Amino acid sequence: MFTDVPVDHWAYEDIQYLSDRGIITGVPGGQYRGDQALDRYSAAALIARAMRYIQNSPASVTTDDLTRLNNLIIGLSDEVAALRSTSDPTADGSRLEIRVSQNEAAISALQDQIDASGSSDTAQLASRVRNNFILSLTALMMGVIAVALAVIWP
Repeated sequence: MFTDVPVDHWAYEDIQYLSDRGIITGVPGGQYRGDQALDRYSAAALIARAMRYIQNSPASVTTDDLTRLNNLIIGLSDEVAALRSTSDPTADGSRLEIRVSQNEAAISALQDQIDASGSSDTAQLASRVRNNFILSLTALMMGVIAVALAVIWP
């Protein structure tokens, strides 16, 4: 297969599986260079090759192939999310936490205004803001769950 992928490497079978189908090709000199970063060009080429394989060989695509592809996508998604959260403070999870904190602070400020003024109009406004925040957060979570289910269930 590739001269730089030892037989006892944890990804050897998956690399061989993809190589046998022409989805990955390695680099000149018969190497895979699996420890190099994957750029967007290479990712696009991998995805295109996988799609061509599925389109050109529909009879050879098995349920096991689709299950493996699904598992690889889920695993890759998890790894990308983990990398984003550790390397980018504005990653999706962090942004959500920041927005939740900002909304909590806004709700707290409205609550302080209610306590200071005793106005029922302000109390109603604060209640509406709190309810809208909860609805928005619920809708966001439902969207995340829907995307996850769409990826998991082919």
